[in-house]
Amino acid sequence: MEERVDERQPNQPEMNGEQTAEGYSWTQTNDEIEIWVPISATLKPIVTFRQMTLKVSFKNVRVSLELYARVDTDGCMWTLETTNNDRRQKVLVITCEKSECVTWPRIVT
Repeated sequence: MEERVDERQPNQPEMNGEQTAEGYSWTQTNDEIEIWVPISATLKPIVTFRQMTLKVSFKNVRVSLELYARVDTDGCMWTLETTNNDRRQKVLVITCEKSECVTWPRIVT
């Protein structure tokens, strides 16, 4: 079983029921990255995958990440998950397969 490295970007809020749409958390293996973006349960996100860019849009909010390295866009997907403590909050879970199997020192450039 591959070890997951859990990282939090600096100056980003913790994932609890009160975070803003600009906050996110992430983890990685050598093969993939996984990003969590908290959103309201009523919002429908638009997620755009590019080799070096990930964009998430919903309502008047946009999160755009210039990724540290390339991802395989065919190996990228997203799901919406309900949080345990508040059904009005959801977490957008984005999974991207890395083009090269290496650990990234950070998620963005």
